[in-house]
Amino acid sequence: MGRIYSGLGVWLFLVLFAGAFNPLLAGSLEDIRPQGIIATSPEGNTSGVDVNTPISVTFSEEMNPLTLNPDMIHLYQLEGSEDFAIPGKMKYDVKIKTAYFTPDNDLSPATNYKVVIGKDLEIASGGVLKSGYSWEFTTRIGTGGCGGA
Repeated sequence: MGRIYSGLGVWLFLVLFAGAFNPLLAGSLEDIRPQGIIATSPEGNTSGVDVNTPISVTFSEEMNPLTLNPDMIHLYQLEGSEDFAIPGKMKYDVKIKTAYFTPDNDLSPATNYKVVIGKDLEIASGGVLKSGYSWEFTTRIGTGGCGGA
């Protein structure tokens, strides 16, 4: 009887341990980011995002700032079957390996947006992030005050 529990414990440990480090076991495929991108803000599939929230992407390694330009990070407002580009400014904080895209104006409330990171971004050490990445979020319904969501 002790061996059954021992074997079950080892099996359970392996499944949980593997799940913690294997995104295919730990979550849905929508949660998988390409190698090199460790965080985004707002996170993908988030709703209730403030209309003045800056967009950010954090990399695992220092990026070549010359390849991180406004052509590499795009924000689109999703409107039916059409996507409308949102103008803004991009900056890169080398110390925390994070790129920020700040829209020129507040985003529209209760609206779906898509962020697209271009492919072939250069790593400062000489490598390249080959695949691009995109994620979506939705802004909150109200803009604050009494009754705002």
